Amino acid sequence: MVKAIAAKRPAVFSRIAFFALLLLMTATTLHTGVPSAHAAQTTLLWSAPTTKTDGTSATNLAGYKVHIGSATRSYQQKIDVGNSTSYTAGGLLDGSTYYFAVTAYDTFGVESAYSNEATKSFGTLPVTYSISATAGAGGTITAISNPKINVAASGTTTITSVTVSGGATQAFAIAAAAGYTVADVKVDGTSVGPVASYTFSNVTANHTIAVTFKTVPVASYSITATAYANGSISPAGTSSVASGSSKSYAITPAAGYQVSAVSVNGVSVGAVTSYTFSNVTANQTITATFKTVPVASYSITATAYANGSISPAGTTSVASGSSKTYTITPSAGYAVSAVKADGISVGAVTSYTFSNVKANHSIAASFKLR
Repeated sequence: MVKAIAAKRPAVFSRIAFFALLLLMTATTLHTGVPSAHAAQTTLLWSAPTTKTDGTSATNLAGYKVHIGSATRSYQQKIDVGNSTSYTAGGLLDGSTYYFAVTAYDTFGVESAYSNEATKSFGTLPVTYSISATAGAGGTITAISNPKINVAASGTTTITSVTVSGGATQAFAIAAAAGYTVADVKVDGTSVGPVASYTFSNVTANHTIAVTFKTVPVASYSITATAYANGSISPAGTSSVASGSSKSYAITPAAGYQVSAVSVNGVSVGAVTSYTFSNVTANQTITATFKTVPVASYSITATAYANGSISPAGTTSVASGSSKTYTITPSAGYAVSAVKADGISVGAVTSYTFSNVKANHSIAASFKLR
């Protein structure tokens, strides 16, 4: 709290304790165009005084007055805000400093001394200008260092204006899509030719830039795709491809086969399952051959001791990665005593499965009287 400034005022309210004044926030408006003074605003908050300086209660508080000036303790404006404890001061000028204080008054109209003083300076906002860019179908225009401005080749589109500070530089890059070329670039309605870029230097006004594109004659080439037995290539046969474009192929072996080799224009590119021709500028060929997938096999040897059986018995050949199930059956009056897989007990089970076989195995079963 700021100590009260001695002042000759009527009794009662002149002795109300001072209260704090707080600048809550400042909101200013972004301005563009020719520099001039613009309105800003700030919000003031304060707390209601509850006692006099002698400690007694202030019971007849009626309202407040906000004082605004251009120098400390020199106020040119006085606004009665009633009993509200906040006030938003508007119409303030950028580039200026303001001083604020609040006084309270009672039901008799007797006014207190000033609260503590708050101050706020508003800087001068920079001058800005806008550049609106347009790209027709067949290409893009991009504001360099402003990647949000990017128009795709989807018909004429007006770009959201780029904001540029006064005196600054803004460059644009222009790119034609495949099969197109720049037809013309106009700046503020005047042609600057089929350029690939344009730079606005020392910007001191709003501008426009518009780009149009035109198609260019495109030659066609053929790609012939051949797949030999036990597989396929897609697309198959002969396809027509525009000059400079790309074409992708998928190579798929039949079940039990794998790609053996893929050749492009007679040169091997390996046992690949896909291939892409990029920037085609001549006729091309692609061929694919296939081979069987070698399948390894492993053996499982099954043994049943006296008084029971195992099925299948003996040695069985099993393909790599497959599974094999065995059934253990005791003779009449007997029960399974133990079953071992690869020499390790798996319990007195009556069936056992080898899953995802990747090596040779053994299984043995023994029996006992019930």
